[in-house]
Amino acid sequence: MAIRLNIEDGHPNLFCDSKFWGDPDMPEDMEYPMVDGRPLTFICQISCYDLTELDPDELLPHDGMLYFFADMDDLLGYETEVRHTAGEWPKGHALVKFTKTVNMETFKSIIPLDEDDEPLSQKAQPLKFSACSDDFAGMRMLGECPSDGRVTLLHLPLDPHRTLRFSIKDTDLGFGNWKKATLTLEER
Repeated sequence: MAIRLNIEDGHPNLFCDSKFWGDPDMPEDMEYPMVDGRPLTFICQISCYDLTELDPDELLPHDGMLYFFADMDDLLGYETEVRHTAGEWPKGHALVKFTKTVNMETFKSIIPLDEDDEPLSQKAQPLKFSACSDDFAGMRMLGECPSDGRVTLLHLPLDPHRTLRFSIKDTDLGFGNWKKATLTLEER
């Protein structure tokens, strides 16, 4: 069974909640990921507790927070020298981070700024979760993955012809080797 990510109407405060876009809420000692001196785009954070009832096989952690980042400015329509094509992205251009516990007293929102000290983030939107089929074409976790021995961590359709897919080998997932996750741009 896969887990559908449903974007809900906005909330004024999503601190330490599951959210799409916005700014990540991270432990004080966790660094915001960069590539070539530029911050990666924050895609979403997922409170693993929210997934507990939808992950009976316990493939994903049921405590802590997952974070997804990618060097995707070109895909969002921003001017950039980096252009990504179909296939697996180079190491460092996408990253999955994880923290085992969530502590609202020690976490802080990390707000990356541009050269004019303006926030780089998109407006945060709350995420809710429900069950879906393994081949659901929308935003989901788990389910169908075209690569042998890999698990879909995040399936993110960009448009009818392109999808971003974070995936990880099932053995790396079992050991919590989040740095081994890869990002592939799939084109149809």
